[in-house]
Amino acid sequence: MGRLVHFEIHVDDMERAKKFYGEVFGWTFEDWSYYAGMPYFGAVTGDANELGINGALIQRQGDCSVPGQALNGYACTMGVGVYDSTEPKI
Repeated sequence: MGRLVHFEIHVDDMERAKKFYGEVFGWTFEDWSYYAGMPYFGAVTGDANELGINGALIQRQGDCSVPGQALNGYACTMGVGVYDSTEPKI
């Protein structure tokens, strides 16, 4: 059986997204744009010895969905130690 080994989050504003995920979840980013041929930043989401996966932020290639429209992608569930201390950062 296959297992999830990578994720991509499509973003409109790359710098804003890197700042958000970096400040809220402590992610760091590696510029893989050269290999992808577009703005593409590998996301290191935690220590390699911790449970979880790494992924990437990719520049959105089309329009965002309209509010109230069906989800055009997938939902990511983020684990945090204490939600009450994380929520103000969001």
